[in-house]
Amino acid sequence: MEKEKDKKPVISIAYFDILGFKKMVETKKDQEILDLINQLRGYISQKSGSGGFPTPMPPDGSWRNGCTQFVWAIFPLDIEFDYQSDTFIMWANIGNPNSKNGKPHPSALHVFLDAVQWFFCKALQNGIPLRGAIATGDAYMDKEKKVYFGTAFNEAAEAESAQDSIGIAYATNKYPPLLTGYTIPYKKHIKEKRENLVTKRVVNWCNFWDDNKDFSSDDVIEKIRSMRNENFPKYYDNAIDFVNFSRAHKQWWLEIDESDIRSNEELDKRTDAWLDSLEQ
Repeated sequence: MEKEKDKKPVISIAYFDILGFKKMVETKKDQEILDLINQLRGYISQKSGSGGFPTPMPPDGSWRNGCTQFVWAIFPLDIEFDYQSDTFIMWANIGNPNSKNGKPHPSALHVFLDAVQWFFCKALQNGIPLRGAIATGDAYMDKEKKVYFGTAFNEAAEAESAQDSIGIAYATNKYPPLLTGYTIPYKKHIKEKRENLVTKRVVNWCNFWDDNKDFSSDDVIEKIRSMRNENFPKYYDNAIDFVNFSRAHKQWWLEIDESDIRSNEELDKRTDAWLDSLEQ
């Protein structure tokens, strides 16, 4: 039997970079750059720290794709953050204390994704383009000493740079849950020859934007257009394409026949086939 002290924490990490930061440094005053960083630091700190967070919890214990019956409950989660230059990271131990094999707790994952999406959307709302990625697994995260390393940290950093779009990707297929409303199958964000670093699943931040009163009154496409960098237009054009895709397939899981699916592997294959069919 595995001893409690031998259990490794299951760390979810969101790794973000500010797009176009090098150009900003070359063209803006130092105080403007500092104000921008402090602005982002303020946003991220609002979603960090200890405490209880309201999160949807399926009453029957099911949390896979297709579950639509939820109750709201307070779930405690410690979310940490740090930053250096134009890089911002958020992380949390989302391990299920009742799991013997290092599985994430579904409600902890909900809470973490909500916090990550809020930070991303808040930055976007204020004209700050972020590109991010999430990885979950082993990681050593010491904020006091500013020492960070481990498989999950490396995967998140590599996946962030493997995208041609503003947005939030999943780094690996280890824990990218097909959660209704949280995740959507997508692949147009992946850079050529970088498919091994990022999955055909992304965090559906557009759905979060549209359903959240903090953001829904603003036109997200106009926000993206107003930030468009002519030196790297594809990052912004691809983000607009994603918004249109997300809205066209808001309930994408209803477009997939799940009647005979018996495993996550089968679900992944069926989802990939659906995604490929949209290009025909």
